[in-house]
Amino acid sequence: MIITPSLLYGVDEAWLRLLYYEKSGDSYKNDASHDYFFVTKEGRSNPQLEWDNSILAIKDRRKVGQLKKEFQCAFPARYELIIKKNPKLKESRDCPEFNEWKNEIGAKEIYLVYASSYVSNPASMFGHSFLRFSRGGKKRSDSLLDYSVGFMALTNPDDNAIMYSVKGIVGGYIGHFDIKPFYMQVGLYQNAEDRDLWEYKLPLSTQEVDLVIKHMWEVSRNTGFPYYFFDENCSYYVIKLIEAVNKNWNITNKRSYIFAHPIETLKWVKKRKGLLERQHFESINKVLRRRISQMSKDEKKDFKKAKSNLEVLKKIKSIAVLDALIDYWKFENYDKKTILTKKEHALMDTTFSMRAQSRNRLKDEKTILKERGQDPQFFHDPNKLTLGLSQTSGESVELEGTYALGYHGLIDNPRGHDDFSYIDYFSFSFKLKKSFKIKRVKLIEINSHAPFYWELPKLSWRFNSYYDNEKIVLRKKNSVLEGGLGLTLFISERSFQYSFVNIQNRIHSRGVRLLPEFRTGLKLVFNNFIINPEYSLIELNSKERHSAKSDFAYYWNENNGVIGYLKNTVGDSQQFEFGMKYRIYL
Repeated sequence: MIITPSLLYGVDEAWLRLLYYEKSGDSYKNDASHDYFFVTKEGRSNPQLEWDNSILAIKDRRKVGQLKKEFQCAFPARYELIIKKNPKLKESRDCPEFNEWKNEIGAKEIYLVYASSYVSNPASMFGHSFLRFSRGGKKRSDSLLDYSVGFMALTNPDDNAIMYSVKGIVGGYIGHFDIKPFYMQVGLYQNAEDRDLWEYKLPLSTQEVDLVIKHMWEVSRNTGFPYYFFDENCSYYVIKLIEAVNKNWNITNKRSYIFAHPIETLKWVKKRKGLLERQHFESINKVLRRRISQMSKDEKKDFKKAKSNLEVLKKIKSIAVLDALIDYWKFENYDKKTILTKKEHALMDTTFSMRAQSRNRLKDEKTILKERGQDPQFFHDPNKLTLGLSQTSGESVELEGTYALGYHGLIDNPRGHDDFSYIDYFSFSFKLKKSFKIKRVKLIEINSHAPFYWELPKLSWRFNSYYDNEKIVLRKKNSVLEGGLGLTLFISERSFQYSFVNIQNRIHSRGVRLLPEFRTGLKLVFNNFIINPEYSLIELNSKERHSAKSDFAYYWNENNGVIGYLKNTVGDSQQFEFGMKYRIYL
C-alpha cells in the first residue's frame, strides 16, 4: 500500500527538501526542469512513491539519473537519508566519478559571497550571490584555488532587451547550478565588472558541509529550475541549496518580502542563522581610481599617455604610475576576455616587465589598499512607506505619502550601499486633504553614477518611467519616458556631483511632447545625514524653465528616518512646495 504524501515522515521534511517539493493544496508539485531528477516520472508529484521507488532502485542496483549510475552514486545525499531510515540497505559501492569530483572540491567550509551592483547593467544592479567552497586556506591566494557554485539563468543570446526582461520576470529561462573555480568569479566580478566582493562564513558543521557537496552533485548533474529575476533567482537558490540538507535552515519559507534580492537573502541569513567571519575585497577599478586620485598632476598626465603610447611608457619612473597601469591592464584584459590587440599586449607586457624590474614599494600602498566600502548586511529593507505633511503655494497643509516596493534612491539610507547604482520601482505617491489624489505612479527609475576621471572616462546614465498627475510641466495628465547621459564626479569617498542631458518624452491625450532637459545636482553624505540639492533647466514652448529642489534626510537606524524637502517646479505653471515626512523601510 502506498502511503499518501501528506503522511510522509509526519513532520520530517528532509526528503521533501532534498527533492524541492512544494505543497500545493493536498498534493505536491515540483519545478525541477528534468525528469532525470526523479527515479520515476510519477515521483515528480508523489514524494512517497519516489521514496518507495528509490528504495527499490537501491535493492535492484538500478542505473538512475542523467549519468545512469547506481543510486548511491547518482544521488549520494538521498542515499545517506534513506540508509539512516533503513540501515539494512547500506552496501559498500565504489563511485569513482563522484569521489574524484568531491575530492577535487575538497570543501571544509562554505562562504556566502555577495557581489555588489554592476553600474553598466540594469539587470545586475541588485548584486549577485553565490557560494565559495573553501578548502580551509586563510590567505587570499588560497581562496582563489577554491571552487564556487552559483545559480545562473541560461539565456538566449538572440533575445532582445524586451524579450529578455519578459522571460526573466515570468520564468521563461531555466537556471542551473554552475560550478567553476573561484578565481574565475573574481576575474569576472571584481576585475572586469568593477564590483566589490563580500564573503561571509556560514555556520555549518563538517557533516553539513559534506552533505551540501553530495547534494550539489545531485542537482548539478540532473536538473535545473525556472529562473525568476525578482524572487526565485541566484540568491534564492543558493540558500535553498543549504536548506535542502538542514531542515533548521528554514529561511526562504519564512521570508516576508515580495522579492528575493541578493542583498536581502544575505540579511535573512544574518538575522536567522548568524554569520561568522567577514572578508571584503574591493574591485580592481575602485583601487585604480583611488590610485589616480592620489597622483600628482604630472603623474596623471603620464598615466593617461602611457596607456596608449609605448614610448611614453618606457620613460615612466614613477612607481605610483606603474602600479596604476598594472591595475588598468588587469581590468582591460578581463573586460575584453583577454582579446587584446597586438599594441595593447605590448603595452601590458612592458608595464608588467618594468614593474617587476623595480623592487621599490609605494610609500602609501597601505593607505591605498585600506578596506573601504559599506557592508551590505546593514542595507535597509527594500520596501518603503513615507508619510508626512506638505504645503503647496496658495494651499493649506495636507497629508502626503508614498509607497514603493523598492529599492534604493538618491535620498535613501546610505548605509550598506555602494553609492554608484540607484534603482527604484513600482511606487505611487498621493495627497490627502478633502479628497484622495494620486500625484505620481512610478514604474522604474534608474540612476547609474559611474565615477568619471579624465584618465578613465566613463559616462553615467539614467532612465525614468512614470505617470504624472500633477499637471505642472504640462497642463494635462501625461505619461513620461525620459533618459539621459552625463558625468558623475566624486568629491569625497561617498559624495558626488552629477550632470545629465536628458530627453523627456511626455505622452498625453493630445499627442507627444519631446522636451530637452539639463539636470545637475549634488549628493552629500555625512554619516547618516544626506543633502541632495538639484537644478533643472527644461525647454518648453520655446522658453527656458528653471526648476530647483533640495532633499534632506536623516536616518537614526537601518529602517527609520525623516525626510524634508523644498521644491520649486516651473513648467506651463509654477508650484512651490515643501514638506516633512517620516520614512520606514518594510
